[in-house]
Amino acid sequence: VNVGSAYSTSTGLFTAPLAGIYSFSTAFLITGLTALFTSATVAFTYNAGSSLYQLVDFNPGVSAVSGNGTLSGSTLLNLSANDTVGVVLTVAGSTKTISVAGVSGANIFNFFSGALLV
Repeated sequence: VNVGSAYSTSTGLFTAPLAGIYSFSTAFLITGLTALFTSATVAFTYNAGSSLYQLVDFNPGVSAVSGNGTLSGSTLLNLSANDTVGVVLTVAGSTKTISVAGVSGANIFNFFSGALLV
């Protein structure tokens, strides 16, 4: 649901229509994490990447890898009107091929949401 059209499907960015405190949440299901030393980080970007708010870091290191990883988090940001917020998933280290799971039936595995609180 994109009430007020603050989220752009073409850029993947949320643009604050009004100044205020906003709540943002995100989650990703990554599949195919079978290579050791593969790390994944999720961060929020603020105003085209001028700031990053790192949420979670997944790194199985030298332990056995199950093949799947879930990364999620949320934050509150004090935004001015027209500030933009996005989310970035970065996977690095080792040789790997991963997938980001999407939607399967009624199950939504990935999301990015933002809402004005006050």
